[in-house]
Amino acid sequence: MTIHQFRKKVRHVCVVCQKQFDGYTNAVTCSAACRKQKSRLVAMKPAVADSITQVEAWRERAVQRLRELVHEANNPLSIVNNYLHILELRLSDDSSIREQLGTMSRELKRAAAIVQQMKDLPPAEQQQPAQVQPALVPCDIAMLVRRIVELHRGYADAAGVEIDLLPVPATLQLVTDENLLSQVLVNLLRNAIEACRSDDLVTVSLRKEVYRDGMRGVEIEVQNSGQGIEPEVLSRLFEPKPSTKGPEHSGLGLSIVHRLIGSLGGSIDVRTSATAGTSFRIFLPAASIAANG
Repeated sequence: MTIHQFRKKVRHVCVVCQKQFDGYTNAVTCSAACRKQKSRLVAMKPAVADSITQVEAWRERAVQRLRELVHEANNPLSIVNNYLHILELRLSDDSSIREQLGTMSRELKRAAAIVQQMKDLPPAEQQQPAQVQPALVPCDIAMLVRRIVELHRGYADAAGVEIDLLPVPATLQLVTDENLLSQVLVNLLRNAIEACRSDDLVTVSLRKEVYRDGMRGVEIEVQNSGQGIEPEVLSRLFEPKPSTKGPEHSGLGLSIVHRLIGSLGGSIDVRTSATAGTSFRIFLPAASIAANG
């Protein structure tokens, strides 16, 4: 058997990528090509390392600038909140105005808390957003739901939309994070209003003693009578995506809602129809719930 015949019978391997060939010539050709490609990659290594260094330096500058902006943004928020407190003291005889000023003060404090979270950016190697750590304390969520609805009546009126708050208990205590739950309800209510046409209706309800998967808890529902959600949008509803509502919208609202509800140990589901509109239901489990009314 000649060497040429032997090479035809034996399978040959590229010495670089270890790919097998029937022909000796093909293996040699592959080895040469792989060596050339490896040389190119080695030559690119310093440039890649330099680019990574530049990106890390840019990120450090961006994080520092963001922290400076957070610091500066907190200053006017604190000043406005202090003036609201002064007005509240001066108008102490008018309970309705005092209540409205108190609501404004709470919302300013919530905005300050959200801004403050921007300082705690995750490390560059962390791909997923940092898990929100809720501050769990007893909270009257019946009062919270009423307050969030009242905050959005003006927004709904401007859009020609009616908001209907179904009867809720006088009080309903739940151990949760009031600020995070407020963020969830604000996002859902604004989305519901924006999905409506003029003269449509948004309904908000709160139910106690609800059971899901053997767990006892409460359910908050935000429903609108709009046109419903398209199937292709519904399949990726809780994923971040570009908004189609305009430059003042980010397309992040529902992804934030989904993440915050998860951090509170709850769940959210959606039901939609072209004729009946869309309903979002939040379930929040509770070890103990105390309600009156």
